[in-house]
Amino acid sequence: MCGRYTLKTPADELAEAFDLRALPELEARWNVSPSQLGLVVPNEPLPAGEDGAPGGRGGRMMRWGLMPSWLRGPPKVAPPVNARAETIAEKPYFRGAFRHHRCLVLCDGYYEWHVHRGPDGRPAKTPFYLTRPDGGPMAFAGLWQQLYEPNGLGGLIESYCLITTTPNADVAPIHDRMPVLLDAAGIRRWLGEEPASPDALHALLRPAPDGSLVAWAVSNRVNSPRYEGPELIAPLAEPFRTGPRQGELFE
Repeated sequence: MCGRYTLKTPADELAEAFDLRALPELEARWNVSPSQLGLVVPNEPLPAGEDGAPGGRGGRMMRWGLMPSWLRGPPKVAPPVNARAETIAEKPYFRGAFRHHRCLVLCDGYYEWHVHRGPDGRPAKTPFYLTRPDGGPMAFAGLWQQLYEPNGLGGLIESYCLITTTPNADVAPIHDRMPVLLDAAGIRRWLGEEPASPDALHALLRPAPDGSLVAWAVSNRVNSPRYEGPELIAPLAEPFRTGPRQGELFE
C-alpha cells in the first residue's frame, strides 16, 4: 500500500502540468499522511464561465481516507486510504465511486516500506522514497466521495483514496503493490473528459511503464506524520540495497 506521499511542486507548475483552472492555497508537504488533507482533482468540472465556456479542471483539498456517501455514524475502523484495482468494480465500498466519483491525487513522490531481515535476523522495515527521474509532479488514480457529517450540523466531508495495482520493475524489489499513475490520455478518460466504458476505465489501472520511477532508502522519521521537511527524502548515509526478491537483502 501507499501510506505517505509528498506534494512540494509550486501551484503554478501544477496548474501548467495538469491544465488546472483553479487551485486552493497550497504549502509544500513532505509527509502527507492518512486523515490529513491532500490535493485532489475530481471528475466534477468547474462551473462554466460567463461566456458559456467550459469551466475545466479544478483542484480541491480533501481528507485522505475514503468515506462513502451512505456511511451513517462515525466509521468503526479507519477509512481505507487505498483500493485494489482488481476489485474496485465489484466491492460495494468502492464500486459506486468507481462509476461516478473518480479523481486524480496529485503528488511528486511517495514512500513505501520494504520488509527485510535486519542485522539481528529479525524482520525490519526500511522506508523508500519513489519519484519520477526528473522529480516532476504525478497523478495517481483515485476515488472520491462526499459525506454529510452525521452530527446534524450539515457539515460536508470530501474524502479520497488511491488505487493500487501490481508493481512494475522499479517497485517490485521494494513492495508488491504500487499506486496507479496516469498519463495525459489516461487522465482525460479517468476524469470523464473522453468517453470510456467501465472496461476501458479498468484497463487504465495497470502498472506504470518500467523506468517511470527511481527510488532510494530514507530515514524512518517519515514513519511519524508529525515530521515534515526536505530531510525526509534525503538518501540514507549508508546505502541500502534490496535483494533480487522482495524481502531479501544483499549480503
